[in-house]
Amino acid sequence: MAAWATDMALIYFVYGAAFLFLGVSILRQPRLAHDCRLAGIIPLLGLFGLLHGVNEWLDFLRVIRGGDPLLDAVRTVVLPVSFLPLLEFGRRLMQPRLSRWTAPWMLALPLGVVGATAIASNLSVEHTLLASRYALALPGGLLTGAGLLQYARTAEPWVDTRRVRIMLATTGTAFILYAVLAGLVVPPLDVPLARHLN
Repeated sequence: MAAWATDMALIYFVYGAAFLFLGVSILRQPRLAHDCRLAGIIPLLGLFGLLHGVNEWLDFLRVIRGGDPLLDAVRTVVLPVSFLPLLEFGRRLMQPRLSRWTAPWMLALPLGVVGATAIASNLSVEHTLLASRYALALPGGLLTGAGLLQYARTAEPWVDTRRVRIMLATTGTAFILYAVLAGLVVPPLDVPLARHLN
């Protein structure tokens, strides 16, 4: 295996482990108080961590094993599915602020973009994964980040210390950065945006 491939394999392995740790940590936390709006939706963020960690480990396998049609097919399903809980978490978090623009049926739009891209590209793995990043990861990360930044200013009783507010704001900022890096900075592909941001 080439040195660059070894480096990439290590990056995917560690990156996947970080997401899996995020997911397990969130899902194992004691439940938040019932009067906390995050209590009912935080498991979605944990599910995102678990699914996206699995996706990164599938990328790890692709690097160490090489091309494999079955592995590519699984990756094409797992990546968009992993972004769905993130998008749904962000949608629910921003619902009080954006009201009708965050109706549940709005999830059909980004899913339709991914499905249409897959069909139009003859089920091209690269194009489908790219569409998943643009249509699901980018809005999911932005909604989650903006929602957490807004939540840091809420009047809920448990958000009562400067430390909690700073943690929420930092996490929100990290998700906005993640949205840009995972949703806009994509592998090079012969489509307008991907030619310049990769």
